[in-house]
Amino acid sequence: MFRLIITREKDRVNEAFFDQGEVTIGRQQDNDVCLHDTTVSGHHARVLQREDGIVLEDLGSTNGTYVNGERVSRYDLRGTEVIVIGKHRLEFQPLPVEPERERRDPTQQLSRRELENLITSAMRDQPRSAALRATTAKTLNWIAQDSAGTWWGFSNQPECQADGWVDPQSGPRIRLKDERPNPAWQDTLQKI
Repeated sequence: MFRLIITREKDRVNEAFFDQGEVTIGRQQDNDVCLHDTTVSGHHARVLQREDGIVLEDLGSTNGTYVNGERVSRYDLRGTEVIVIGKHRLEFQPLPVEPERERRDPTQQLSRRELENLITSAMRDQPRSAALRATTAKTLNWIAQDSAGTWWGFSNQPECQADGWVDPQSGPRIRLKDERPNPAWQDTLQKI
């Protein structure tokens, strides 16, 4: 698991948490990290998480990928590193691996960190517009799990239905994460 703090010309653009095996970085909308900058290639670089560590690979980009000021084609990320792609600076920070979520009682309250991970994961699955992601993230005020084990985010306090939750004011409902079905799913509603 790792975090990227993304800045452009000293302005913080985004902060994202990742726990997946591969994270792609580039200008195209289908990347996990989309950098809107003409000096960034469409599919510029990727970060691979393996059992033996985390590796950054340049994908044959035009302007290159730099780590701590040196151009690299492949680099083993070991600690806090500064990656430069185009006009963006990505501060890579490894994070301790969390215990398996399956062992957690699914009815207990989510920690702030777990909630941030859920939202980050959901935002990767939403359209890639940074403005839309920021707007969507700000609308989440409530989260709850449905009978199938899926966590959902809501703007307004949802009402419990037969197998899930419904926003009585027809606000947005955002799918956050799938987990094991939970027999006590009705008890998972929490304000964030």
